[in-house]
Amino acid sequence: MSTAISIAGYYHWFHREWMRSGLVVAVFLLVYLTVLVAPTNLVLYAMLLCAPLYMLHETEEYLFPGGFVEFINRDLYKQDPETGMLDEKLVYWINMGYIWLPLPVCGLLATYDLRLAAWMPYFLIFQAVVHVGLSIAARRWYNPGLATACLLHVPFSVWAIDLLKGAGVIQNLYFNVHLLIGFIFILGLPIMGFFGIKRYRKPSSRHASS
Repeated sequence: MSTAISIAGYYHWFHREWMRSGLVVAVFLLVYLTVLVAPTNLVLYAMLLCAPLYMLHETEEYLFPGGFVEFINRDLYKQDPETGMLDEKLVYWINMGYIWLPLPVCGLLATYDLRLAAWMPYFLIFQAVVHVGLSIAARRWYNPGLATACLLHVPFSVWAIDLLKGAGVIQNLYFNVHLLIGFIFILGLPIMGFFGIKRYRKPSSRHASS
């Protein structure tokens, strides 16, 4: 029985299953980097680890237990969880363009200059702050992604930032350009969501006025 698949077919499969692929990639990278990089360069290991750790975070958001899209639509936008303004297509493009591309690229660039990736641990900390803020705004004690953001990303990032300071990449833990870049980068997520969601509002308005 043939198992061949076209490029278009693979794209549609990946578009639907990217978060499951991310879990496999994250586990593979965690083992690979721990065995080959950690024993020789711990600070580079921490920078390279940012991408797979974020993929594990996405696993909580969209797989176990999942439901991040439904949470945003139901508890923040007060809309139908399945047909609200945020959908899986928008989530896919945001995660591909804003997480899967820049985090691995900056991790690889850290092999040449650690400063090119030093913003990522700060970004992970700010991501945890965002998830806490989402829970407060929705008046719910939990939202998908909160556990990994707070219990995994924050301790890891504190450790990674301490390694960066020990390597001389960061002089001041709280006042440096890397923290600023991480903060600006986290602001890009709601901005991308806002402009992505605007495409839903216009058709709705036309439909309402007709």
